[in-house]
Amino acid sequence: MANKIIRMNLNKSITEIYLKFFLNQKLIIIKWFLGEIIWLEVGNCGTINMVLCKVVK
Repeated sequence: MANKIIRMNLNKSITEIYLKFFLNQKLIIIKWFLGEIIWLEVGNCGTINMVLCKVVK
């Protein structure tokens, strides 16, 4: 089972949603900030893969 932690902050019209969950010894962080999604995945070797996506509204 994945342990999910969701935190929402509303500060100066900026909403940040952090979704953390541990699955298969990996830490995945999804950050939504001004229509951008940053996906950080930390593997067992300590390597970090970053994917930056634009959200189409």
